[in-house]
Amino acid sequence: MMDLNVPAGLTREELEREIADMAKELGRLGGLREAESDRRVAKGGAPLTPNITEAALQIRLVMWRKALDAVEREEREDAARGAAETEAA
Repeated sequence: MMDLNVPAGLTREELEREIADMAKELGRLGGLREAESDRRVAKGGAPLTPNITEAALQIRLVMWRKALDAVEREEREDAARGAAETEAA
């Protein structure tokens, strides 16, 4: 099973790189599923729905994006604190 947790201590760049890789893989999986689904429907069959791997990757992507948001928020807060300290000095 896919690990859905985000490892602690990743840099912004590492998070961005991993998110881009996940999004690319998710697009590839979705494209493969859609192509097979289209073939099935053309033959009179039922369309395919996302499988567990695709669903888990979607969840993982959301969690990693939230981690990136937290890192970005922390960077903004650190910058604001630095500006306030500089202004106070």
